[in-house]
Amino acid sequence: MFAASVFLLTALTGIWTFELSLPFQMAWASSSSSSQVKQILGNLERGPKNVDGVPLDPCQVVRTGSIGPLSAPFDQCATSTYVGAFGSKRVNFVLFTLVGVRTQGLAYTNIGPATFEDECYRHLVGDWWAFNGGDPANPAGPCSLGYSFHGGG
Repeated sequence: MFAASVFLLTALTGIWTFELSLPFQMAWASSSSSSQVKQILGNLERGPKNVDGVPLDPCQVVRTGSIGPLSAPFDQCATSTYVGAFGSKRVNFVLFTLVGVRTQGLAYTNIGPATFEDECYRHLVGDWWAFNGGDPANPAGPCSLGYSFHGGG
């Protein structure tokens, strides 16, 4: 009975850690985080652009606050465009990464895994995703547990 209880507790802890913890944190913070993203995308639309309509400063360092489980300081980079394979669909995404670490973080995107070319991704809740660069030296399993790989375009 003791061994079965320990096994069950270990299994539940593992499931919580690898499958539910981060999605739960994003679900808990989703409404306020999604409001922040809508404000960021709105500011991007109203901000200065070059002759091709591309925002001049889509990235900035956030020094206070948090987005889901990611606390400041962090980089946020926003994109809103009609380019690429999505034709007339507006592609919106905002990437949140630790300062200086562009290969892992959180993303709010309306195109899902297509945002993460040659990266590992994990759906959290709604339009929220986690991503990391994975281990390209291990083509048999480049992603950590719970993540899937999306090849490049």
